[in-house]
Amino acid sequence: MEEFLPGRLKDLGDRLKALDTYQEICDVESYSIAPPAMAEVARMLELAGKVQALTEI
Repeated sequence: MEEFLPGRLKDLGDRLKALDTYQEICDVESYSIAPPAMAEVARMLELAGKVQALTEI
C-alpha cells in the first residue's frame, strides 16, 4: 500500500490487512473462508468508504 499510495492510507494499513483473515484463496488446494459477523460487515463498509475517500483523484 505504501509503495503505490505513500502516506495516503495513513493508519488504515493494519485494518486492511486484517481483512485477509476472512478469505484466504491464494492456495487452490488449501483455502479458508470465515464469514464475518454482521457487525464486522458494517466496519468493513466504513473502512471501504475511508479508503475510497483517500484514494480518489
